[in-house]
Amino acid sequence: MRRSSYSYILTRRTLEDVMERFRRRVEGEGEPPEDAKASVVLEATPALVAAWKALYEKIAGEKHILRAASGIHVLFPKEDSIRIRPFSEYLLQGVIMQSEEGFDLSLLRKRISKGAAAKALKEFVKESTGVPKARVEFEGWKEVLLGVRWKIRFSLEEGSGEFLISDLSEEEVLDWPPIGDRKAIEIAKREAIALAARSKKKRRRAEGIRIIRSWDSFFGERKGVKTRASLLNEDERRYLLLARAEDKRFLIELSKLSGRVLGHEKVPTEEEIEEIIRDEGKALGIDIRIEKELYKGEKLQIRASDEKGWYSLLFVCNSEEIRLSEIRVTPTGVEEMLRLFSEDPRAKVISHAYSKGLLKISGEGIKGKYSLLIDVSKLGEPKLLDFRVRKGLLDRIKRIFHG
Repeated sequence: MRRSSYSYILTRRTLEDVMERFRRRVEGEGEPPEDAKASVVLEATPALVAAWKALYEKIAGEKHILRAASGIHVLFPKEDSIRIRPFSEYLLQGVIMQSEEGFDLSLLRKRISKGAAAKALKEFVKESTGVPKARVEFEGWKEVLLGVRWKIRFSLEEGSGEFLISDLSEEEVLDWPPIGDRKAIEIAKREAIALAARSKKKRRRAEGIRIIRSWDSFFGERKGVKTRASLLNEDERRYLLLARAEDKRFLIELSKLSGRVLGHEKVPTEEEIEEIIRDEGKALGIDIRIEKELYKGEKLQIRASDEKGWYSLLFVCNSEEIRLSEIRVTPTGVEEMLRLFSEDPRAKVISHAYSKGLLKISGEGIKGKYSLLIDVSKLGEPKLLDFRVRKGLLDRIKRIFHG
């Protein structure tokens, strides 16, 4: 905008200081400030700089009262009043500019009249020095623009926001909303297509010579690629998504503020997982059926069970490698083993404990109370190590009388 008759702009901060504060805030959010595209606006208001002096002398009997004061102050409108600041703040700590290089100006309010400014300043001098308003004289006035707030509008990849710095105080506000789930899913799909295409090129290089059709480069190999993506998890700064492109799956981590790709990891397909876990089951001597996939943090977890439902198995996929992480005996398995080894089809479990391949069971049934120790380290082949039956009180009495 044009400043018309205003020769000077008064601010407490330089443009370099404002940009440095902005860079620090962006960096503090974990983003590269050098990648941000920013435009700067200084919101300013018309103001008046007044130079004044005051002299008050009074003799009352033997008392001789003399008060003298002078100063330079900046007067500017704020809401329904006129605010007053020492001009020395701008001389000593601030900046007095004659051009707006590197930023735009935006005027917030209209001019204040010299009459209203003079009235407000005389009241201010009276309250601060005790000099009557009638003794305040003005030596000069200057119209200026006074900086009120710096506003930086910026974008960084898919994100955007505003950074606001008050020029009248130390207040700073960063308004940088997350890109949102929908945008994150779009980015994850694009990234999955690029990753799938990259691995395809590597495979072709390994296979050797490939025939290139003339229309490939025109239509592009990505045309018609089916993609899917879903949000798995998020925290204050990151989205974690599972994305598919062609026959490949990827875990993709994105910045919540900018949509920047922070990392990715190839995930085996369902068919590959089933094959790996089937082979793992053969090594364990049982058949395994996959129940569901879970995502905890940045790892894929596959929950599975054996064919009898006695064991619950957890597999963890990390960097394309799937390994068995945990084996637990299910409540169904505990009950079945109790009935199997006690030979009591109506036995019920009271409590059980499992640790390092050993299962302890406390139960009760038609024979009394049962205590079992079972080796379950070899899946599908539990081995009874100890079995005890504790009779009830009536049985004990019978044994006493019958020897």
